[in-house]
Amino acid sequence: TVNFSTTTQSATLQNIIESSMEKRSKEKLGPIGGRQAIIFCDDFNMPQKVSSSSPFQPPLELLRQFIDYGGWYDRTKCHWR
Repeated sequence: TVNFSTTTQSATLQNIIESSMEKRSKEKLGPIGGRQAIIFCDDFNMPQKVSSSSPFQPPLELLRQFIDYGGWYDRTKCHWR
């Protein structure tokens, strides 16, 4: 369960989701035990926007990238996960 608030940042969201995953190979992550993962997001529209004129909310954009492309970039090693 991911509980969004106005202080939720994209790095926090990435850490929460990655903490429930295990390393499958050198660069791939997957659910623990080879199962399927279900991520429940509560208060989806709570994260703060970048600015008043911008419609983007970085945590939601990261979640969209994860759903659309099946992963994201590792923040420390700069490679696709």
